[in-house]
Amino acid sequence: MIVEKYGIQLKKITIEDIELIRTKRNAENISSKMIYREFISPEQQLKWFNSINNFNNFYYLIIYNQQPIGLINDQNLDWKNLTSEAGLFVWEENYLKTIVPALATLTLMELGFEILSWNKTVIKVLASNQEGLTYNKQIGFKVVNTHNGIVYMELDRESYKEKARKMIVSLTKSHVDKTLRITVNNSDVQFIDKVHEFISQFKILVTTVKKKDDTLFEYQIIA
Repeated sequence: MIVEKYGIQLKKITIEDIELIRTKRNAENISSKMIYREFISPEQQLKWFNSINNFNNFYYLIIYNQQPIGLINDQNLDWKNLTSEAGLFVWEENYLKTIVPALATLTLMELGFEILSWNKTVIKVLASNQEGLTYNKQIGFKVVNTHNGIVYMELDRESYKEKARKMIVSLTKSHVDKTLRITVNNSDVQFIDKVHEFISQFKILVTTVKKKDDTLFEYQIIA
């Protein structure tokens, strides 16, 4: 599965990606900003992958200029209440202070709130990670609780419309790549059926193209 916009690809991870992710995740500059900061072994990484390789967890490599630069996720999906938990880390330092992480975040938000019809997504940030807190507040997340050095934040549908959606609309108008594309392997019947269900239920204007191996969903946000 690949989600694309703004020249960025979010590629759903496979078992072939987990050693790269483990190596980057164990780096001090990354692990120091994480809630779990212990060294992760290959065995632990494989166990983690097996626990998240399912319909309720979506982890993506962020691909920019044909290079994997980070990881972004939409996990613990509650398909009944339409909620999820998100996370992000970028290991290529050249991109940390650029617009690229924000573009990846907004691409995932557009998928979540516009196509998958989320009511809310939540995140957890270390209280000491001021850059992370500032970044998430700028795109609409609000603090709901702080406990044991962890800040709990959420973005509900109204907050999404107030900030993040306006940012997406503005970027879409100014960017050459205006279409959100989701390419899903036809073997992933459960996800394809779920997208079709939301398109029908919420009257979402999505173009669907079924190919031999994949199904392509295309969406252009409307101001």
